[in-house]
Parts: sequence; C-alpha cells; structure tokens
Amino acid sequence: MMTKTGRGACLAVAMALAQPVAAQDWAGPYLGLSVGQATGSATLTSDGATSPFGTADLSGSVVAITAGHAWQLGDWVLGAELSAGTAGASGRFTHPSGSAMRYEDQAMATAGLRVGYAFDRVLLSATAGWAAIRTDFSFDTAPPVRSLTFEDDLRGHYVGLSVDLALDAGWAVRAEARRYAGLSARNPAATFPGGPPVITLSAATRDYDRSEVRLSVLRRF
Repeated sequence: MMTKTGRGACLAVAMALAQPVAAQDWAGPYLGLSVGQATGSATLTSDGATSPFGTADLSGSVVAITAGHAWQLGDWVLGAELSAGTAGASGRFTHPSGSAMRYEDQAMATAGLRVGYAFDRVLLSATAGWAAIRTDFSFDTAPPVRSLTFEDDLRGHYVGLSVDLALDAGWAVRAEARRYAGLSARNPAATFPGGPPVITLSAATRDYDRSEVRLSVLRRF
C-alpha cells in the first residue's frame, strides 16, 4: 500500500511533467561578435567605353561587432540591428596591356531590420538593411609603373537569411548569409604623377558585387 508520502511524491512528479515547457524568450537587447567570409567582384567601366576595362574577383574575411534589440510577439520576433567592423574583401585585375587595378575594402557598417519565427530554441529570420563600405581603389599604368589611389565610401543595401540557436544562460549562435546590391563609386579623370609623358586616367564607374557568410556568438541581456 502506497503511503501518503509516496502518493504525494508521485503527484508532484505528475504535475511537473504535465506543466508545459517554457518557450524560449528571444526578446531584449543583445551584443555579439561576428566572423565570416566575403566574396564578390568589382568592375571598372570608363566613361564612353563600349565594354568594361575588366573585373577583379574579391574575397576576404569579415570581423564585426553586432548589437541589436528584439521584440517577441508570440512566435514572431522583430528586431533592429547594427554592425561595424572590417570589410575584408580584396582583389586585383591585370589587363593584357599591363595596366592593373587593385581593390581593398577597409571597413564597413550596416543597419538593418529583422523579422523571424521562433521554433522554441531555433529562430529563423529574414533581414534587410543599409550598408556603407570604405574601400581603396588603385590603378597602375603599364611600365613604367605610375599609380593613382582613390578612397571611396560605397553605400547600398543588403538582404539576408539567418538561423539562431539559443544556448544556456542567454547565449546564442547564429549562421547568416547576406547579399549586397547597389554598391558603386565613380572616379574623376585624373593625371598620374610623374612624367613625361603625361598619362591621364579617364573618368569611370566601378560597380561592386558582394556576398557574405557570417557566424556569430551572441549574448542576450
């Protein structure tokens, strides 16, 4: 025969098992570190030209600080996020004539909005926002080599998809893919230093293509 103590213990266990598991809370501010890989291309087209001078393939690493705030409405999670760090991508194209162009991203900042759907400890999100990238563009003439360098601030937008996994004690990890668009810059006509002879670089437009994969460790507060 079960004692009162035994019946009480069984009742307590049954009640504990019957309680629904608390859903993961995604709301609140968070701060984290993001690392990743950027790939893309940069195409130079001189004014009046019927075809581009050439396209440089770009690649490199990304390291950024990420900060944001999320609001949860049932299973839906809305958020705003800022990110700043290194842009990472660089590359070079050499024309058959011997002239060459070089690109090197220096830094970047992004500001975006997020909308996601939570499956308890897993959060699937779409994101979109604005991006600014500081980049250096250099052009070298065929031998004898002379160089011109321009520093540009590229501005465009991005869209992306991500998946977050909640860990214990407010920690989470995230995998994210982003695609950037609308990044372009112009350089005016400019004369290379040195000479004679006098060599002039034509005014031109540079169009950038960029994609990123990021992995982040986030701490929610």
